[in-house]
Amino acid sequence: MADQAERDIIAEMSRDVVAEVAPDELPLFGMNSTAYFKNPKKALESREGQDDTLGFGIELVVPLLTPIVLAVVTDVINHLEQTLSSHLASGAEGAISGRLRSVFKRPDGGAAAPAQLSPAQLAEVRDIAFRKARQLKLPETQAAMLADSVVGGLVVPKTS
Repeated sequence: MADQAERDIIAEMSRDVVAEVAPDELPLFGMNSTAYFKNPKKALESREGQDDTLGFGIELVVPLLTPIVLAVVTDVINHLEQTLSSHLASGAEGAISGRLRSVFKRPDGGAAAPAQLSPAQLAEVRDIAFRKARQLKLPETQAAMLADSVVGGLVVPKTS
């Protein structure tokens, strides 16, 4: 896992996505994100273990989406960081974090203008988010909704 600045960006973006796709999980977001950043694999494995249903189709426990959202956003951030790194001169690592923050509209903790990503880049981000969600066994409709929310968080200014 990367430095604290990158974790902060991942947590901010993930909180926005969770607010959209699983708002009932927001009260526990802080605890769940801390657990995820401490041990992502364990957080995702414990989520998979909750996916059992009773014999007649009723879910015994509703699995949390927060660990999946964090994993998806982490992959998206890593992809954007690699993309930005290839465009910046070497030795500009501090600028990468600042540029990532600006891509996610949070230069100083507030809302800013929408991201300056091309439609092709946004499509690529959506594809990365969708594939990661499906890899983590999220149903196709939920994976699509999550991917759309991630992209929406990049193009629509934050209102609160």
